[in-house]
Amino acid sequence: VFVQVMTEKQACLQLKGEYGWGGAFVVKLNELHPKMFVQTINSMEMCPHPEDAPGSPNRRRQSLIFDRSLFDVNSTYIFSFNGVLLPPDTEKGQSVVRSINKLIKEGKRVVFITNDATLSRVSLFNKITNDYGVALMESPHMQETLKRCSGDECCQAETAARCAKECVVTSSCTCAWLLAYHGIKRPFVICYGTGLLEELEAVGITEYYATVNRDGTHKKQFLEPVSVPTIIDIIKQAPEVDAIVVGWD
Repeated sequence: VFVQVMTEKQACLQLKGEYGWGGAFVVKLNELHPKMFVQTINSMEMCPHPEDAPGSPNRRRQSLIFDRSLFDVNSTYIFSFNGVLLPPDTEKGQSVVRSINKLIKEGKRVVFITNDATLSRVSLFNKITNDYGVALMESPHMQETLKRCSGDECCQAETAARCAKECVVTSSCTCAWLLAYHGIKRPFVICYGTGLLEELEAVGITEYYATVNRDGTHKKQFLEPVSVPTIIDIIKQAPEVDAIVVGWD
């Protein structure tokens, strides 16, 4: 955000254009307190645009009271994997899964996203369904995917890939998509796990050079102390790199 005005009583913040609407709001700092996240009668004043007349009212009130009816009418629910799914052996973790499974039972589509590039979509899908017990396979949307796979005579690996594609989005798969979109063929991949490598292969990028082997073991040259001979040797092994990818891990 841009901070247009900052005083001891209020701040005028404006969202950068690349993130969406470019309007700005006055935030009264003395009105910020925990209760406002449950219920508020505080107003949000539109910051006057430089071209507007001084003191333009343009006021809008916004309620922060949770409206269950507005929540229930949606057909798709997107959850972050990190921080939403808690340890499955805890009471709170099991409660979260029950709530998500209730949405699935009601015919809702559930999608999980993460910025963790250590896992491929298939790996994360298996983790969510097997380790946490989220019933993604029981959703009507997934049942349609399974029907299509049955008609296409998919193997087990292809079926898992299709199911994961329908309800899991990871930074590793979006990275692979972006590289393929720009025609990258031989990226140098700095990573710890194989999730990113799996997603690269899924979009046809197989000539990558990575800091780990395909089985997940670490390449010896990247564990050694940094030296000129080591760097030269690595460059010789990947002389035609057309992009450098740095994994989250």
